[in-house]
Amino acid sequence: MIGQRNALLLIDMQYDFCHRDGTLYVPGAENDVVRTAGFIRNNKNVMERIILTMDFHQVTDISHPVFWADREGRHP
Repeated sequence: MIGQRNALLLIDMQYDFCHRDGTLYVPGAENDVVRTAGFIRNNKNVMERIILTMDFHQVTDISHPVFWADREGRHP
């Protein structure tokens, strides 16, 4: 093996999922945030990078109501 590298990939660790007031809150996620912070603290010397992803939807995203209409053209 030529030079080992370590990275941490965090997927969608954001307010809406991890905070009790978030619109898509996942029960218990705040505990995951605490554990993740501890993991980073304990392993910061061996991680080359931390990569974060973020879920978001632009106004032009198909999941927005503007893309959906009933027979009368009304949007949900």
